[in-house]
Amino acid sequence: MLATILLLQAAKQASVLSFPDPSLDVVKKIWPLPLFYTGNMLFGLGGTKELSLPMLTVLRRFTILMTMVAEFYILGYRSGSTRAEVIWSVLLLVLFLSFFCPLPSGPGCLFSFASTP
Repeated sequence: MLATILLLQAAKQASVLSFPDPSLDVVKKIWPLPLFYTGNMLFGLGGTKELSLPMLTVLRRFTILMTMVAEFYILGYRSGSTRAEVIWSVLLLVLFLSFFCPLPSGPGCLFSFASTP
């Protein structure tokens, strides 16, 4: 985390990034995020070590979807794309992933099923 802070400050000094200086107002606006980050670091990795690879993949993809939903409802963030563009892009992504993702993981899934008692 210290490396991230130092890298962000260096980018700010080089005028690559711009973000507000630390203040109590900024802390109030982003307060739950440090708590979620710490909880994720403490409990996230330990909890996922017991998951199988296919379930971990599903969890990772579902987390991205839930992040997008939370951005919409909590932050009020709306994409610049139209609804039709979003629907078509999600549909094409789902079709692509459902066709290509089982292929590389097929032998791994068979190994998991064969090794379970």
